[in-house]
Amino acid sequence: MAAFFLTPLLADSVRAPGLLDVVDCWFVAVGLLFFSGFGVRTGNGVPRSFGFRFAALLAGAPLETAVGIALAVWPRPMIAGTALAATHTAGVVLWISSMVASGTVLGAVLVQWVVDDTRRGVGIDLLLDSGGANGGASGARVSGAGVTISSSGWGSGGERSRP
Repeated sequence: MAAFFLTPLLADSVRAPGLLDVVDCWFVAVGLLFFSGFGVRTGNGVPRSFGFRFAALLAGAPLETAVGIALAVWPRPMIAGTALAATHTAGVVLWISSMVASGTVLGAVLVQWVVDDTRRGVGIDLLLDSGGANGGASGARVSGAGVTISSSGWGSGGERSRP
Protein backbone atom coordinates (compact mmCIF):
# COMPACT_ATOMS: atom_id res chain seq x y z
CA MET A 1 0.00 0.00 0.00
CA ALA A 2 2.87 2.34 0.77
CA ALA A 3 4.39 1.65 -2.63
CA PHE A 4 1.11 2.63 -4.26
CA PHE A 5 0.27 5.78 -2.30
CA LEU A 6 3.73 7.21 -1.74
CA THR A 7 5.15 6.77 -5.24
CA PRO A 8 4.09 8.06 -8.70
CA LEU A 9 2.09 4.82 -9.20
CA LEU A 10 -1.02 6.54 -7.78
CA ALA A 11 -0.89 9.36 -10.34
CA ASP A 12 -0.10 6.89 -13.15
CA SER A 13 -3.03 4.68 -12.22
CA VAL A 14 -5.44 7.64 -12.19
CA ARG A 15 -4.35 8.58 -15.74
CA ALA A 16 -4.78 4.95 -16.91
CA PRO A 17 -8.19 3.69 -15.69
CA GLY A 18 -7.34 0.07 -16.56
CA LEU A 19 -4.33 0.19 -14.25
CA LEU A 20 -6.47 1.69 -11.49
CA ASP A 21 -8.92 -1.21 -11.84
CA VAL A 22 -6.08 -3.73 -11.60
CA VAL A 23 -4.69 -2.01 -8.48
CA ASP A 24 -8.14 -1.91 -6.87
CA CYS A 25 -8.65 -5.62 -7.54
CA TRP A 26 -5.18 -6.30 -6.16
CA PHE A 27 -5.97 -4.48 -2.89
CA VAL A 28 -9.27 -6.36 -2.52
CA ALA A 29 -7.59 -9.72 -3.23
CA VAL A 30 -4.76 -9.09 -0.76
CA GLY A 31 -7.22 -7.93 1.90
CA LEU A 32 -9.38 -11.00 1.43
CA LEU A 33 -6.36 -13.30 1.60
CA PHE A 34 -5.08 -11.55 4.74
CA PHE A 35 -8.38 -11.70 6.61
CA SER A 36 -9.37 -15.16 5.33
CA GLY A 37 -6.15 -16.46 6.86
CA PHE A 38 -7.75 -15.94 10.24
CA GLY A 39 -10.37 -18.61 9.64
CA VAL A 40 -8.36 -20.99 7.48
CA ARG A 41 -6.80 -24.01 9.12
CA THR A 42 -3.08 -24.67 8.81
CA GLY A 43 -1.74 -27.46 6.60
CA ASN A 44 -2.19 -30.08 9.31
CA GLY A 45 -5.84 -29.15 9.91
CA VAL A 46 -5.28 -27.19 13.11
CA PRO A 47 -6.84 -23.69 13.28
CA ARG A 48 -4.41 -20.82 13.55
CA SER A 49 -3.79 -19.84 17.14
CA PHE A 50 -5.41 -16.75 18.56
CA GLY A 51 -1.94 -15.44 19.41
CA PHE A 52 -0.95 -15.66 15.73
CA ARG A 53 -4.12 -13.89 14.64
CA PHE A 54 -3.67 -11.14 17.21
CA ALA A 55 0.03 -10.66 16.37
CA ALA A 56 -0.67 -10.48 12.62
CA LEU A 57 -3.25 -7.75 13.19
CA LEU A 58 -0.96 -5.84 15.53
CA ALA A 59 1.84 -6.04 12.96
CA GLY A 60 -0.32 -4.65 10.15
CA ALA A 61 -1.98 -1.76 11.98
CA PRO A 62 1.10 0.49 12.32
CA LEU A 63 1.91 0.13 8.61
CA GLU A 64 -1.56 1.24 7.55
CA THR A 65 -1.45 4.09 10.04
CA ALA A 66 1.97 5.23 8.80
CA VAL A 67 0.71 5.48 5.21
CA GLY A 68 -2.36 7.46 6.31
CA ILE A 69 -0.29 9.87 8.41
CA ALA A 70 2.26 10.30 5.60
CA LEU A 71 -0.55 11.29 3.21
CA ALA A 72 -2.10 13.60 5.80
CA VAL A 73 1.09 15.66 6.00
CA TRP A 74 2.27 15.24 2.38
CA PRO A 75 3.71 18.57 1.12
CA ARG A 76 2.13 18.53 -2.36
CA PRO A 77 -0.92 17.02 -4.09
CA MET A 78 -0.49 13.33 -4.91
CA ILE A 79 -2.24 13.76 -8.26
CA ALA A 80 -1.57 16.75 -10.51
CA GLY A 81 -4.59 19.00 -10.81
CA THR A 82 -6.09 18.14 -7.42
CA ALA A 83 -6.02 20.23 -4.28
CA LEU A 84 -3.55 19.59 -1.49
CA ALA A 85 -6.52 19.43 0.88
CA ALA A 86 -7.81 16.38 -1.05
CA THR A 87 -4.53 14.55 -0.42
CA HIS A 88 -4.60 15.47 3.26
CA THR A 89 -8.25 14.42 3.60
CA ALA A 90 -7.53 11.12 1.89
CA GLY A 91 -4.68 10.51 4.32
CA VAL A 92 -6.84 11.22 7.35
CA VAL A 93 -9.66 9.01 6.03
CA LEU A 94 -7.19 6.18 5.36
CA TRP A 95 -5.61 6.63 8.79
CA ILE A 96 -8.89 6.64 10.73
CA SER A 97 -10.63 3.90 8.72
CA SER A 98 -7.64 1.57 9.00
CA MET A 99 -7.50 2.10 12.76
CA VAL A 100 -11.25 1.51 13.14
CA ALA A 101 -11.11 -1.65 11.01
CA SER A 102 -8.02 -2.98 12.81
CA GLY A 103 -9.47 -2.17 16.22
CA THR A 104 -12.76 -3.87 15.39
CA VAL A 105 -11.10 -7.05 14.17
CA LEU A 106 -8.63 -7.02 17.09
CA GLY A 107 -11.58 -6.77 19.48
CA ALA A 108 -13.38 -9.65 17.76
CA VAL A 109 -10.28 -11.88 17.89
CA LEU A 110 -9.76 -11.00 21.56
CA VAL A 111 -13.37 -11.89 22.43
CA GLN A 112 -13.06 -15.18 20.51
CA TRP A 113 -9.82 -15.94 22.34
CA VAL A 114 -11.35 -15.29 25.77
CA VAL A 115 -14.47 -17.36 24.98
CA ASP A 116 -12.36 -20.25 23.69
CA ASP A 117 -10.06 -20.15 26.70
CA THR A 118 -13.02 -20.09 29.09
CA ARG A 119 -14.67 -23.00 27.25
CA ARG A 120 -11.48 -25.06 27.48
CA GLY A 121 -11.08 -24.26 31.16
CA VAL A 122 -14.64 -25.31 31.96
CA GLY A 123 -14.16 -28.52 29.98
CA ILE A 124 -10.99 -29.41 31.88
CA ASP A 125 -12.68 -28.61 35.20
CA LEU A 126 -15.63 -30.85 34.36
CA LEU A 127 -13.32 -33.66 33.28
CA LEU A 128 -11.25 -33.41 36.44
CA ASP A 129 -14.32 -33.19 38.66
CA SER A 130 -15.81 -36.32 37.11
CA GLY A 131 -12.56 -38.25 37.20
CA GLY A 132 -13.14 -38.94 33.51
CA ALA A 133 -9.51 -38.81 32.46
CA ASN A 134 -8.77 -42.07 34.35
CA GLY A 135 -12.03 -43.88 33.75
CA GLY A 136 -13.71 -42.52 36.85
CA ALA A 137 -10.82 -42.99 39.28
CA SER A 138 -9.52 -40.14 41.34
CA GLY A 139 -6.14 -38.77 40.40
CA ALA A 140 -7.22 -37.69 36.94
CA ARG A 141 -4.60 -36.18 34.68
CA VAL A 142 -5.42 -33.94 31.75
CA SER A 143 -2.85 -32.58 29.29
CA GLY A 144 -3.35 -29.93 26.68
CA ALA A 145 -1.82 -26.74 25.35
CA GLY A 146 1.50 -27.61 27.00
CA VAL A 147 -0.02 -27.79 30.50
CA THR A 148 -0.58 -30.94 32.57
CA ILE A 149 -3.23 -30.72 35.26
CA SER A 150 -3.67 -33.46 37.83
CA SER A 151 -6.08 -33.87 40.70
CA SER A 152 -6.19 -36.45 43.49
CA GLY A 153 -9.87 -35.86 44.15
CA TRP A 154 -11.91 -33.26 46.00
CA GLY A 155 -10.03 -31.13 48.50
CA SER A 156 -6.58 -31.94 47.16
CA GLY A 157 -6.23 -28.57 45.48
CA GLY A 158 -4.73 -30.27 42.42
CA GLU A 159 -1.43 -29.35 40.94
CA ARG A 160 -0.43 -27.78 37.67
CA SER A 161 2.86 -28.22 35.93
CA ARG A 162 4.41 -27.29 32.63
CA PRO A 163 6.44 -30.01 30.88
